[in-house]
Amino acid sequence: MPDGSSSNTSMPDAPGHVELAKEQSVVLRNIQGSLSDIKSEIQAMRSDSRAQQAKLEQMAYRFQNEDSRRKNRADVTKDPELDLIPLINPVTGEEIPLFPKNLEAFYLLSASEIHQILCTLNFKPEVNRISTLREMLKGLIM
Repeated sequence: MPDGSSSNTSMPDAPGHVELAKEQSVVLRNIQGSLSDIKSEIQAMRSDSRAQQAKLEQMAYRFQNEDSRRKNRADVTKDPELDLIPLINPVTGEEIPLFPKNLEAFYLLSASEIHQILCTLNFKPEVNRISTLREMLKGLIM
């Protein structure tokens, strides 16, 4: 340090360092805000994606039920004693527990059982006459 320049050079730069630190702090806050916005967008996209996936699954369940209905109609026309292909819950994709095994079991269902199956299939019948309920369900099964 013969010329004393190294101790004096840090002093004139001190105000510049403070300004640089302030700018860095502003930039860092902006980046953090942007990252937070990006994170929120990603979460919204994931939520939308899950909702779309659920809709697609429900569409697939409805198509599966429609296919089962067509097969049941064809099978029962050939041989009324054949087993029915069970329909599935259009929301969960699970087999409907009370679904009749065959036509004989279908005609033995009570009004409350038919009503429960119809509700599971997202139909809300406003009638309680068993013959009307049975016709509604028959139209969905075959």
